[in-house]
Amino acid sequence: MSRVVGQIMLIVLAILALALSGLGIATWLLSAQAEKDFPPMGRIIQADGFTLHAIDLPAKQPPASGQPGNPPLVFVHGAFGTAADFAVSIMPETSRQYRSIAIDRPGHGYSARRPKPDTDAGPMTPDRQARALRAGLQALGVHEKPILVGFSLGAAIALAWALDYPDEISGILLINPASHPWPLPIEPSYRMAGIPLLGPLAVHTIVTPIGNRQLVAGAANVFAPSPVPPHYAQAPIALTVRPGNFAANAEDIRTLKPFLAAQMQRYPGLKPPLSILVSDQDNATSPVIHSRPLAAQVPHAVLIESQGGGHPLHFSRQAEVLAAIDGLVARTRAQSQ
Repeated sequence: MSRVVGQIMLIVLAILALALSGLGIATWLLSAQAEKDFPPMGRIIQADGFTLHAIDLPAKQPPASGQPGNPPLVFVHGAFGTAADFAVSIMPETSRQYRSIAIDRPGHGYSARRPKPDTDAGPMTPDRQARALRAGLQALGVHEKPILVGFSLGAAIALAWALDYPDEISGILLINPASHPWPLPIEPSYRMAGIPLLGPLAVHTIVTPIGNRQLVAGAANVFAPSPVPPHYAQAPIALTVRPGNFAANAEDIRTLKPFLAAQMQRYPGLKPPLSILVSDQDNATSPVIHSRPLAAQVPHAVLIESQGGGHPLHFSRQAEVLAAIDGLVARTRAQSQ
């Protein structure tokens, strides 16, 4: 009897190994296809040990004679996003007047997750990612004080950047920001990705095939109640469910809540001018939990309410994002006079 049980177990293990091997091959093929469909749009730079992918569009129209130059715009993408999200949405418009820069955050798109050498074995928390992006700007030769445009989780990084280096920032525009801890628990898939052995196994086998099947439904949910804009098809969402990208996203989300619980205590002292563009209906970052409490904590904050549009307003409400940028630039100039 024991021999039969042993044989059955061997058969089950063999079937499981074959299934995982097949899923691993599917993961490799899907990842390769995503990289073929969405190659890097910018250039690879070296910045303080980080290898980063940066998209840098110069301003097409210089300021009129006698007018002050416009500050550069630095876009910080959210979870399951890349710098290319801005390059295919709002940057073609902003680059008419502003130098427009987007950098893949560490571990996302075509940026490496950790520096070499890596002297800090801890997670890549928003403040560490802010330091990496700051080094990226220095490597690009940006000397002017930028306007930071942080979307969703990228807003937490923009806030950390401005809190740690306030005198280097001209102003901050946050789009549907993640700024405060939320009451719901972390999703099981993100917790699973952090479990030793089991997490990497799952990330390199089942995550990418399942993730690819959920891209369409996920886009519909994130834009609700608005329809998904046609040009969203140009966003390289398939890159974000590759194993390395998913693992980076999972770590970002697992570590975000405790980080924000500490960072929110510093918001009243935020120095650079702050504008917050928020959708009244957002399935990702509730304005009741994030945007409105942030605006209440920062005395000089300007809260701009948008109707509908869902979460990625840089795709669905471009005119409102452009107006918010221009308004923030006008405020920074008025305060500097």
